[in-house]
Amino acid sequence: MSVNPSKDELHQLAGQVIAAWRELFPDPERKRRGDPGGRAALRRAASPEALLIEEAFHDLLARMRDEGCDFSGWTSKRYLRLALVVGVLAERRSDRADGPPLAAVLGGEARPEERLLKPLRFQSLLAALDREVDAEALTALRRTLKVAADKEIDLYRLVRDLMTWGERTRIAWTFAYFGQPDRQAPARKQATETEELAR
Repeated sequence: MSVNPSKDELHQLAGQVIAAWRELFPDPERKRRGDPGGRAALRRAASPEALLIEEAFHDLLARMRDEGCDFSGWTSKRYLRLALVVGVLAERRSDRADGPPLAAVLGGEARPEERLLKPLRFQSLLAALDREVDAEALTALRRTLKVAADKEIDLYRLVRDLMTWGERTRIAWTFAYFGQPDRQAPARKQATETEELAR
């Protein structure tokens, strides 16, 4: 993947991550046993750094390579972001990947008292994601995913958003949470959507 990936490249990466993650789940039709031990190990890891030393994470990297992922040129920051993504996906009990964006599921057009995640907790989640790719961000995301455990969410978008977290993504999540269309100017999209991946 290039230093400043296009939207298509990001979608391809998300597909490779999700295809590799799905291998952790049993699939009787394909006679796939899955890897419950690997899923449990990924759920237990307390931080992105801890995920990086899990065998299950490296098994997932190998499956991503099999899906065509090219890791050449990846920075340590990008691997940490991928570890964050994997730690979050491990919380999902289903391998379904379709649905609305996570922020819309957490809030959306519901009245404030009906939102799955209260505004203060949503603000705390954004603040954790803004600070660092660390244990605090992983914990905040895991708690959030538990709140939405029985909801379908767009995992492709979640992967892309976490891999490219920055101003553009944060604002898009805020607009989705409050049930508003994202009104960011299109001219800023490419530059800001990939600001973290370039580091």
